[in-house]
Amino acid sequence: MEQSSLGPREGVATVSPKQKQLLASYLLNLQKGERFVFEMIVLDIQRLVDIGAQSLATDVFVVLRMFMRDRPQFDAVVRRNRMFKGLSDNRSTRRTLDSPFAANGERQTQSALHAKRDKLSLA
Repeated sequence: MEQSSLGPREGVATVSPKQKQLLASYLLNLQKGERFVFEMIVLDIQRLVDIGAQSLATDVFVVLRMFMRDRPQFDAVVRRNRMFKGLSDNRSTRRTLDSPFAANGERQTQSALHAKRDKLSLA
């Protein structure tokens, strides 16, 4: 399995309709260039983490992984550019963003995550 500076290139078990819509909305900006879209996604993740919107940040992080899957040139950009240092080197941010996908070291599907969230909100 290939490794990225953002973590393993594992596909998310289930991509939610929300994540598909987010990706589609970012792809509308491709006429401005792939780099523009890449930077927009990364900045959105950083801002969402800063304001504590972890759930949405996780969705956008999934979108970033999907976007980068076919664009390996951005792996080097993430490693080189200080602007992306927070995502590539900050284990706390990566752990925060990845945690909804893993429980006890195992990946969960989006439906399992939503069921768990709903159960916690009822408690």
